Amino acid sequence: MPPMPNPNDGRWRDFCRIFAVCRNGAKAAEQAGYSKHSARQQAQTLLRRAHVKAEIERLEQKMCNKARLTGSAILRRVRALAKKAEAAKDFNAALRAYQMLGDRLKLWEPDAAKEGKPLKVHITYTDERSSVRKDTDKASTPADGKRTSNGRRTRANNGL
Repeated sequence: MPPMPNPNDGRWRDFCRIFAVCRNGAKAAEQAGYSKHSARQQAQTLLRRAHVKAEIERLEQKMCNKARLTGSAILRRVRALAKKAEAAKDFNAALRAYQMLGDRLKLWEPDAAKEGKPLKVHITYTDERSSVRKDTDKASTPADGKRTSNGRRTRANNGL
């Protein structure tokens, strides 16, 4: 294992400060003064060190506190943006926002049903060209035909 960085060498602190912002180890190492050729290796070495991890975590927490970001504030903002996107009929943006909320609230995980969280999602909207209905549950096979993998019904074979 490579030797521990010299605590008097300010480059590892510069690395932490830059990495906390850009989240790119090689870029942070290079900007902190390490050789361009060894920046990636230096970043890997530094990111294994407990004191470097702790410093990065402290700096990230400081940035969040300074920006006054909390998980609940971000979720409230995503909900508001989803509603605005729906009102503007930007359904792709609204769906992405709802997907982010569902991911954060762990609605898509198998245990969610055990916890009583709803899993069935219906999204219906109409534009000038068509009406689309998407259901996340698997479609049942009707008596007069089968459903293909994309949910469309095939014609029943009546022996002709």
